[in-house]
Amino acid sequence: MKANNSQNTNAHTTSESWLRAATNDLRPYFDKLGYTLPEKIRFSISFTSTGKRGTIPGECWHPESSEDGYYRIYLRSDTSDPVEILGILVHELVHALLPSSVKHGKEYRKIALHIGLEGEMRNARPNPILRDRLQAIATNLGALPNAKLNYGAISDLPKKQKNRHRKAECLSCGYEGHNLEAYLVRLLFCLFAEDTSIFERRQFQDLIEQRTAEDGQDLAQWLDNLFQVLDAPENKRLQTLDEQLKAFPYVNGNLFAERLCGRRIFMRSAGMIHSARSILNSSHVASINSLVRTKVSINNCMALRVCG
Repeated sequence: MKANNSQNTNAHTTSESWLRAATNDLRPYFDKLGYTLPEKIRFSISFTSTGKRGTIPGECWHPESSEDGYYRIYLRSDTSDPVEILGILVHELVHALLPSSVKHGKEYRKIALHIGLEGEMRNARPNPILRDRLQAIATNLGALPNAKLNYGAISDLPKKQKNRHRKAECLSCGYEGHNLEAYLVRLLFCLFAEDTSIFERRQFQDLIEQRTAEDGQDLAQWLDNLFQVLDAPENKRLQTLDEQLKAFPYVNGNLFAERLCGRRIFMRSAGMIHSARSILNSSHVASINSLVRTKVSINNCMALRVCG
């Protein structure tokens, strides 16, 4: 007698439909354990906010970050194993049960362990019992309508710069090329982060305004200290770390991993911003201090192209 394969027929034509059905299959399990999942969730298998080079497998963005009031769950597209994808989904659904300010501390750990996740909480994965449950859900749902994206198939190395182009350069402090580009990207990320709940509201701006000298002479050192803190997990930071710096969250993805050339930057100089003036579309930006203090709009920040 032939086996009945009707359960394996894939009724889903999009990965979002498949993930939504998987979440609905998980709701009774969460309910049984005392946790009610939100109804308004959108799903996507795509790039996370850290991009191709990032390492986070998924993200949950809370309703306050979305104009339509939905949660947004993003899962990296470089895997096609449905059970692995469901494990990441469960990880992000736990985030949806908690406020956006909660990361992977005690509150997250308590629920994650109860649900059936195990391991280091930042990368918590299903234990064998939960994995068997997810395997059954994946089998019932049918094939996931999504193919693995091979990140290594296409090189993302920049094209060789031609002579007619000029790299970004600060004539006052000597910053140029990669160093300057990386510095600007980090500053723009910090501005973006405090507008999107990655940082606390005004956390970066307050640090600059409250802790640096008015003439900007010590701003470079404070920024360097901040970049090192952002690259360090909370449990690996010095106990004697400045309290205001300690309050910043860990940012993975290696954005702050590289130690940039430690040349002194005189922040009253207009040279550094002169290189980015056309990029930021500002007719009156005199220094990095003014960039931070006037909060350049995120739309302009996202248009960054340093070379040209």
